[in-house]
Amino acid sequence: MATAAVWILVVWVLAFAIKWPLLVALVPSGKYNNKHPRDQQAKLEGWHKLLIAAHSNALEGFPGFAAAMLLGAIAGLPESTLAGAGTFYASSRLVYTLCYVKKWHWARSGVWLAGWIVICGLMLSAALS
Repeated sequence: MATAAVWILVVWVLAFAIKWPLLVALVPSGKYNNKHPRDQQAKLEGWHKLLIAAHSNALEGFPGFAAAMLLGAIAGLPESTLAGAGTFYASSRLVYTLCYVKKWHWARSGVWLAGWIVICGLMLSAALS
């Protein structure tokens, strides 16, 4: 269970770390609107807007990943399987974000699909064990 918990924490933190470059760019310049951040984010352009979209997608994918890891741990899947799935999924989220910012939409979709397959694979493995 510890391996699943660690990877759930890593992916959760990563979902928010995606936004850090945006905050680093806006806060020191006094351009970050902490009173109405969602209004400001809706008006962003360029890479700022793309980071917000990647962040939102990471949050959307998190529940499925967390559920898959917990199901895998409860089903008694090997720690190496959980660690491999966690490593692959977290890595796919980083590559996904890079693809988003670089506007490589086809590659981004492929990377998203790979992460989704990992989630489905874990759930299926848990169901069949």
